[in-house]
Amino acid sequence: MTSPLENDEFDCDSSVPVSWTSTGSAFSDCVELDIRLYKDTNTFEASIELDYPNGREPTYHWSTGTDYCNSSWIIRISCSTTLNFLA
Repeated sequence: MTSPLENDEFDCDSSVPVSWTSTGSAFSDCVELDIRLYKDTNTFEASIELDYPNGREPTYHWSTGTDYCNSSWIIRISCSTTLNFLA
């Protein structure tokens, strides 16, 4: 994951760039990705985007809305087919 980084802060109702670098099997074996929001490393909160096209250096712009304001969150990226975490 190249963005957002740990401790990055964003305004409520803003656009947050979510970006990562895909190499090796994370690129060749995973055509689509799921971007999900977690309260901590294991507590799922919401799907941000499902089946997003993978690429070498993709970026997804997440419109945060106001539901997740003033809290700390973790964004995790996984392969849509295997559900293995990539970032």
